[in-house]
Amino acid sequence: MKPANARDIVAAMAAYLRSAGIPETEREAIRLLLAGGFRYGEIVVCIDDALVEARQQAVTEAMAEAGHGG
Repeated sequence: MKPANARDIVAAMAAYLRSAGIPETEREAIRLLLAGGFRYGEIVVCIDDALVEARQQAVTEAMAEAGHGG
C-alpha cells in the first residue's frame, strides 16, 4: 500500500531522476535515488511509478521541442 503522500514522493523522485539523467535500469535508478537521499522503503514502493513519470516527462518535453523546432 502506498503512503498518502506517494504522489508527491513519485513526483520528487521523477524530478530527481530527470535532473540526474534518467537511468536505463531500475537498479541504476535505485542507486541514484538512494544517493539522492530518498528512503529505501519509499523507493521500493514508488520506483516503477517514478521511472514511468520521469520517462513520460522526458518524452513530452522532447516532443514539444521537436514541434517548436520545425
